[in-house]
Amino acid sequence: MVPLIPRWNSPPARPTLPLVKPQAPAQQLTLVERATSRWISSANPRHPITLVVCTGMILVADVLGAEIDVRTYLVMGLWVVEAWFAGWWCAAPADFSVRLQRYALGVIGDVLFLAVVFVFLDGAQSLGVSFFALMVVAASSVLPRRWALAVGAVSLASFAALVAFDVYGPHEISSPLGLPPVTGNNSYFFASVGAAAVLLFLLLRTYAQVMGAMQEAESRHQAVIRTAADAILIFDADGHIVEVNASVLEHTKYSWDELKAMPNSNLFLAEDWPTAYAAFARTLKGESTQFEARIVLKSTEIRWAEIWTSAIPMDGRYGVVAVARDITERRRASEQLRDNDAKLGLVLDALNSGFYTIDRQQTVTSVRGKGSTSGSALVGRGIASVAPSPDEAVVQREQHARALGGEVVTWVWPVGSGRWVRSHVAPIRNEAGDVIGAAGFWRDETAIVRARDEQDARWNRFRSSGGTASQDE
Repeated sequence: MVPLIPRWNSPPARPTLPLVKPQAPAQQLTLVERATSRWISSANPRHPITLVVCTGMILVADVLGAEIDVRTYLVMGLWVVEAWFAGWWCAAPADFSVRLQRYALGVIGDVLFLAVVFVFLDGAQSLGVSFFALMVVAASSVLPRRWALAVGAVSLASFAALVAFDVYGPHEISSPLGLPPVTGNNSYFFASVGAAAVLLFLLLRTYAQVMGAMQEAESRHQAVIRTAADAILIFDADGHIVEVNASVLEHTKYSWDELKAMPNSNLFLAEDWPTAYAAFARTLKGESTQFEARIVLKSTEIRWAEIWTSAIPMDGRYGVVAVARDITERRRASEQLRDNDAKLGLVLDALNSGFYTIDRQQTVTSVRGKGSTSGSALVGRGIASVAPSPDEAVVQREQHARALGGEVVTWVWPVGSGRWVRSHVAPIRNEAGDVIGAAGFWRDETAIVRARDEQDARWNRFRSSGGTASQDE
């Protein structure tokens, strides 16, 4: 788990995430920038310390009887000083292409210093092709292809000079295994240099293929980022924004300079910043989150956004990718629907009525109006479950089956406790005219039924007393 750094710590006073966009290099260096910036920035003290360790190993070999030329230590000392200066120079603030050129010059300096050390250690004849080739690949693996080839050419030339020094130099070098001597051996010279050239070619070709695959992956990534309609932001573990797509600037109407000059928290409504901050903190621990927050645009207009965040590996830590979608109109429509539902509920309550819908399986899908609070428990259940008796349940199923068959049906039925309701049910059709459900409207007619019963009772009493008028009279 990656611990939260102070920039992301939970703030009582609305902390901010600085918006710092890196220098924009030429497009062909974009991929190299991602792979190289951190390596160049950490050149000090990594490289000088490595050389000091190598010097110590040479000293140990000297103590053990290797008889190292004292000038080797002078060269190593100068190399350490050069490496420290080159590391500082490469990491100094500048456009990325300039820093990369400095790094390439530093690599060439390393190759030349290594060649001089080989002269005094006589390492060309013992370490040979593989060391030089691997050194070139390791040093140039983060450089553009043509720069890596240039470093390889310098390395090959240096190696050829070392071999030539052994073969054609004033001292005689014999083989410890009784093979033909190195001195004056043209075959040794051409075989060594040729082998070095082939090995460098193969290694750099493999490197080019790997970088090509990475470039394709980067191109696909950039295509997705550029064409996405949603706003996409990528933060590193320190809270710096390292990449955005055009939708961010298009939706917020901020320029890059304006974004860099303002705290990240100013993008959110003050009440929503703690929610956004907590989501970022959770994401830095490796979680994925989803939340809604209000975004403040440059025009001070407030827009609702649905935001998804995910953790992405970045330089051995977690970064954050945030995808934001404008849902203002959706929320307004939802709020309007809720308002309309509330008004409909008031009207239905005033009329002592209710409204419901069912699907093709006679399952209740919604309830509104009088008794909707308790009636909401019916959602997901069969409509016949409202019947007070098995016989009435049969009636409910039959009447709703008629509505689902395309009829409009009306009937009065008892709901228990002496109450009666009148139901009107009509089919619901889709655009093709197919019945996909039914909508029912019911009204409490208990008072009407009771008044009619009372009227019938009075009429019966009147008839039993000898009256002759009709019931309608």
